[in-house]
Amino acid sequence: MREITLGLTALALLWAALGCAAWWSLAKRGRPWLGVDMGVTAIGGLALRTLLVWDFLGLGRFGEIHGVYLAAVLSIPILGAFVTVTSLLRWPDGRRRAALALTGTSLAVVPAALGIYATHIGPFQLRVQTVHATVGPERSGQATIRIAVLSDIQTTAVGDHERAAVRAAMATQPDIVLIPGDILQGTDEQNRAAAPQMKALLEQLRAPGGVFVVGGDVERTRNIDAVRPDSMVLLEDEVAVTTVRDRTVAIGGTLIDYDAPGALAVKDELMSQPTGTVRVLLSHRPDTVLSLAPGSEVDLTVAGHTHGGQVAVPFIGPLMTLTDVPRSVAAGGLHYVHGNQIYVSPGVGMERGRAPQIRFGVPPTVGIIDLG
Repeated sequence: MREITLGLTALALLWAALGCAAWWSLAKRGRPWLGVDMGVTAIGGLALRTLLVWDFLGLGRFGEIHGVYLAAVLSIPILGAFVTVTSLLRWPDGRRRAALALTGTSLAVVPAALGIYATHIGPFQLRVQTVHATVGPERSGQATIRIAVLSDIQTTAVGDHERAAVRAAMATQPDIVLIPGDILQGTDEQNRAAAPQMKALLEQLRAPGGVFVVGGDVERTRNIDAVRPDSMVLLEDEVAVTTVRDRTVAIGGTLIDYDAPGALAVKDELMSQPTGTVRVLLSHRPDTVLSLAPGSEVDLTVAGHTHGGQVAVPFIGPLMTLTDVPRSVAAGGLHYVHGNQIYVSPGVGMERGRAPQIRFGVPPTVGIIDLG
């Protein structure tokens, strides 16, 4: 993965150099504003064209996004700095020089500042999100059940951020803790080194009604037992029944293939529970709610997977969700899909591997659901 990052960084520097060349060529001909346009366009066009070639080499979608990100936060700021410096040196007249310098400074500062925030600040601004969910009328009117959700911890090592997430969850005194998968995502060597610390950290998750986990995309190829303490119940297309004070709660956990026969059987078993039993469906991917009948007897579906998109743009929302549920649902929080209630966690960690490790507009989240 390091080689891919270095390769993309080298390409970003090359794109910056070519963008600067485009600007300088036109600036010398007395067309500096067109040069700015062409410089930015050259960087964008080169980035997209190169990444299309890399796609055939197996760079993948996340690698392509990483390349575009580096073009935005590295190549364009370099171009902006070049425009600023050369404008100050080339044009002695104040008005044009000031306008070009201001434009170049903006190109240099704004993308770089956004990149610094998305890389070094946004991923660690942990929040606790509390939502209030309802149950079917036959099960309402009783004590509220508090559920803590820690989804997509998705780290390569245990650090202060992961410890803070567990402390935040436990501070709310949950009745039940749910983990919708994707716990460790590193190389085999990183996972082996981090597994004992992660297991010890997850051991701190305690709740009267129990702690439950399902596997995510990461756990398809890795043994979740390496990080699962004995106090945590792994649900693999099965239903567990627990008690919270005087309430019975059935929790059905599915494997990653949410529409496979085993997962569909779990949903049928949930809906066949006694009338007074609260029914909770736990799955890594929110798409599982799409396989429920409209207005089903499942009280709540809990999922993760989307990370809220990791990057969300005002008035647009998440740029990428990797799910078939509506974009507004994938963004995270409590929603209804075809009359079924679902909570989608924006997650605690970030996509690793070839993806840029950033968060912008989507803070890492510990979810708290008051169900009743």
